[in-house]
Amino acid sequence: MDADGSALETARLALAALALAGGIFFMLAAAVATIRLPDALSRLHGVTKAETAGVGLMLLGAVLVAPGWRFAFVALFAWAAIGAAGAAASHFIARGVLRARSENRR
Repeated sequence: MDADGSALETARLALAALALAGGIFFMLAAAVATIRLPDALSRLHGVTKAETAGVGLMLLGAVLVAPGWRFAFVALFAWAAIGAAGAAASHFIARGVLRARSENRR
């Protein structure tokens, strides 16, 4: 392989490593948010946002090292499904928390 191809391959792998490291950082931030934030709604917000960003970056890193375009399309679909499921689940949990709070006030 020529020097340009090797430099491009190195840049691709470095970008993949950076995306994976960023994904790990966001997943750790989500874990810390679960432990450190004061109430259920704050924890829910912190986890939902950081988890979606973390999964997206980790999938981006995996796509950059995976051969072929098929995995990229599957990863994009998986990230969209995880984002939608996380948003829906957090909505239902928050709704339940708010209902429980309003019933306790009566």
